[in-house]
Amino acid sequence: DKLNKENTSLEKELDRELELFKQLEFEQKVEETLEKITELKTQQKELKTKTKKSYKDNSELAERQEELAQKMDQIKKDLEDLREKNMHLENKNNLPKTQRLEQKIKQDMKTSQDALQKNMKKKSEKSQENALEKIEELEGSLKSMQQSSEEEKPMEDMETLRKILENLITLSFDQEDLINKVKNTPSNSSEFIKIIKQQNKLSNDSKIIEDSLFALSKRVVQIQATIIQEIEGIKSNIEIATSKLEDRDVNRAAKRQQFVMTSANNLALLLSEILEQMQKQLEMPASKCNKPKNCNKPNPNCKKPSISDIKKAQKKLNGKMQKRGDCQKNGEKKSKELMNLAKQQSQIRQQLMQLRDEMGKNGEKGKIDKVLENMEETERDIINNKITQETFNRQSEILTRLLETENSSREQGMEEKRNSVEWKFEQSNMSEKFLEYKQEKKAQEELLKTIPLQLAPFYKKKVNKYFNKLIND
Repeated sequence: DKLNKENTSLEKELDRELELFKQLEFEQKVEETLEKITELKTQQKELKTKTKKSYKDNSELAERQEELAQKMDQIKKDLEDLREKNMHLENKNNLPKTQRLEQKIKQDMKTSQDALQKNMKKKSEKSQENALEKIEELEGSLKSMQQSSEEEKPMEDMETLRKILENLITLSFDQEDLINKVKNTPSNSSEFIKIIKQQNKLSNDSKIIEDSLFALSKRVVQIQATIIQEIEGIKSNIEIATSKLEDRDVNRAAKRQQFVMTSANNLALLLSEILEQMQKQLEMPASKCNKPKNCNKPNPNCKKPSISDIKKAQKKLNGKMQKRGDCQKNGEKKSKELMNLAKQQSQIRQQLMQLRDEMGKNGEKGKIDKVLENMEETERDIINNKITQETFNRQSEILTRLLETENSSREQGMEEKRNSVEWKFEQSNMSEKFLEYKQEKKAQEELLKTIPLQLAPFYKKKVNKYFNKLIND
């Protein structure tokens, strides 16, 4: 029985890895095809310029146009391959239908080539212009699909994971209640039949969680094999617990029920961490710069926003959130809308972080830190679809603090700058007792570090984080 379960787990893991590999292969193919289209666009543009200048013989230009047509043939094959790969995916991508557009590009290139061979320069230029426009359209549609996939899918996956997490916590609480009922109910009582039925219901609930989590694991790389094994453990222990309850073997049933609850709690912690990682990955660039690292260079897109701009953007976002709150009361749920709100709040927060150090010189760093904290909390509320009155109150507080900071900055700009002198404490006379205390503290820290603790990965990570903080302090 144990070998059969292990084989089942292995098959599931292989199935998951294969699906993830297929998705990765599809994404790489999209990237490669886009690069080829961009290269073709550049080369077609160059050929158009050369045709206009006519500094080369038309036969050479016609040959070059034929080469570009052959490259277009290869792109057509790549796009066909993409469609085939997409068909084999369980969670299919919304791949645009571009077959007609591809054919028109080919026709325009052929017309251009024929015109060049007949020395019809104007006609050739016109066909090249048409081909170029259609290549740009093809590139745009593919990029749009790629961007939409990158934005919408993570939000949908996070929403699914959050629901699985909620169901898992509910399962844990229900199992705990059932353990208490088993302890307080005689095994020969008629109430015991109801307990067995409830345990059977929990078994069915765990199967739904298992199926949902397995389906999600095929899309989310962070859901590792250990998590799938953990849910298998929950399922196995629930089955044994149900069997022991039917046999009225209360002690062994209670033991298995406890295992179920412990596994559910451990799994909830792991999934909670994954959800947090996914939320962090949803961050949006703070400005319109494609390369934020180059923002030191003079560039109109890299202009630093002012506190006034940030305040206006926050006020506009608050209005959108208020409308979203009204929609929520009517039962409307739009995950895409939530994603956009979260991204806008993230963008405003990152813009404020750019100004933090500069404004901190005027003594505003504490206020800005509090605003940044509130903005992070709001992002979490939006992502988890928990926009409450508390969220709106926090948003009002953010706006008030931004207004105060704006006024303070304006006043500071009118006043003369004052330099603050920080008092630095130095221990000039260390007593013997103080030195002994320092040595004893260091010895205890070393002892804690050297003792090998048998901890679960989640708690081991927490301990390491604590010691790293201790060393930095």
